[in-house]
Order: sequence, then structure tokens, then C-alpha cells
Amino acid sequence: MNKVGICINHQQPMSIKEILQEISKENNDKARMPVRYIINKNATILFWNDGEKTIVRKADDDEFNARLGFLTAFFQRYSGLSKNKANKFLANLEIEETKEE
Repeated sequence: MNKVGICINHQQPMSIKEILQEISKENNDKARMPVRYIINKNATILFWNDGEKTIVRKADDDEFNARLGFLTAFFQRYSGLSKNKANKFLANLEIEETKEE
């Protein structure tokens, strides 16, 4: 499995597992993090402490993006929306530009 890393505050790249551990330490009273995850080139699966799992599959024409798969699954879990409604919501996000004064 390839290690996917991102930088936080200009530190060394961290794996998703390291990021989840760091978030869990700092945010015990906030959104619960998955207890386990599987990320491969076709699907992302998040496992939760209540026994549920959230599965997000990559469309044939989508480029593989581990972070996007994880965040989409996380959003589906916490939004309470169905997969279709969550995907429509995310697809229709618009960037609102702010004017500098």
C-alpha cells in the first residue's frame, strides 16, 4: 500500500493514520474519527466504533485521490445525507470569492 502524506503547519508529511491519531488526541469531544480505514485505487472504506462502515467508490472517469475519498466518506457519515444527496451536495459546492478592500 502506498503511503499518502500531507503537510500540516510545514512539518514533515504525515500519513493519514498519523493525522487521525493527532486529531483524535486534540478533539475527543468533537466528531469521532473512524477506528479503521481501507483506501485503495477503487474505494475508500471507513469503519466506525459502532460497527457501521461508510464506503465511497471512485467513478470510472475519476482520478484516484485518497484524501478526497476519505473526506467524502467522512462527510457522508456526519452529514446524515444519503450517498446520492451527499454527492450532489459536494458536486454543487461553489467557491465564494471575497473582495479585498
